Amino acid sequence: MKPDDTSTPTASEPIAPNDAFIRDRATVLSYAALGCYTFWLYAFGPAVTLLRDELGFSYTLLGLYSVFWSLGAALAGATFTWAARLLSRGWLLWSSAVGAAVGAGLFTLSAGVPATLVGTVLFGLAGTMLLTVIQAILSDQHGPRRDQALTEANIGAGASAVFAPLVLGALAVTALGWRVTFAIPALVSCA
Repeated sequence: MKPDDTSTPTASEPIAPNDAFIRDRATVLSYAALGCYTFWLYAFGPAVTLLRDELGFSYTLLGLYSVFWSLGAALAGATFTWAARLLSRGWLLWSSAVGAAVGAGLFTLSAGVPATLVGTVLFGLAGTMLLTVIQAILSDQHGPRRDQALTEANIGAGASAVFAPLVLGALAVTALGWRVTFAIPALVSCA
């Protein structure tokens, strides 16, 4: 590429050595938001089983939690393009993060099936919207280097797949209980 060429390099063009990958504030925030969401997501499945044990509902109702989460996720998929045209990436990121936290909170802190199902739908909707806007932000920020940003983000998300169920199981047998697991991302973010 010429120095005055502002076009985006193609996948076959090498990236110049001085095009260092920079983990700016937006990148780090995106990584943290994805880490929180995936921690909650990977804790959600085992937590539904623990919730079933506490509330004594049927296995059929247990399956509805996945259905309700999927309904929220499908709604996010159906509305993201429209929302992305109307709203800024920052607004989508923060509103989705708050919505996912509220959904996870409703699921965790409610004592009845209807409220936990509402939390599940909201968690599926806002969480999927959050996941989608994070990918868009990282792609926007890093252009031809987005593959590195998305890979790094997914490494953190993959770690949640291991740690969230372990933490949930460890806390479930303590006096603190399994619900404390859902507060951990907030506590880590504030630290």
